[in-house]
Amino acid sequence: MNTLTPTAVDWLLQQSRFSIEYFLETKNLFPFEKVTIPEQIKEEVLALSGAFILIESYFGNKRIAYTRGENGVFERVEPLAKIVHQVAVNAAFFDPHTPRLKNFELNEMVLHLLVPSEKQIVSNGRMGLPTELAENSTGLILETRGRIAYDLPQMISEALSVEQRVRKLLLRLGVKGQKAVDSVDFYTFTVQHHSEVKRE
Repeated sequence: MNTLTPTAVDWLLQQSRFSIEYFLETKNLFPFEKVTIPEQIKEEVLALSGAFILIESYFGNKRIAYTRGENGVFERVEPLAKIVHQVAVNAAFFDPHTPRLKNFELNEMVLHLLVPSEKQIVSNGRMGLPTELAENSTGLILETRGRIAYDLPQMISEALSVEQRVRKLLLRLGVKGQKAVDSVDFYTFTVQHHSEVKRE
């Protein structure tokens, strides 16, 4: 996973925000063939990659951050520049856990771009559930019988223990009982995390 240059990061985040604003106005995705990519970043942003967009908003007078929407893909089958256009719109308008973004929220949101690494297998259910990870900077993937559930590294939400995170993902998969857990494969992944307000 090559580290993106600051120029590429800025352009990708600008494109993500533009795609959300364009969808708000037109109810359509901006055609990727009309996207103009600066020559100096073409190689980076046209590389096949997975990507996630996470939308952060704020609640109340204390400006407490919360996740307003997220979407993404792990598969490296599309150019990064194309993926961010699609997943930004999905995060803003089609995340089943949050209502659709409204016009007045545009100035309140901060976009985060997460580029995932290759997944690394930790264990399967027969080896026992994973209980320790490298802090909260590690994402989790659970797979069973062609289904997948994941959570991103915990960057703006309340920290949960590994056990709590695994339990939440097992529920999302509808997995109950030890026999079912035995069929689950557990993976971890890391991300390059970039945002409109800071870079890490």
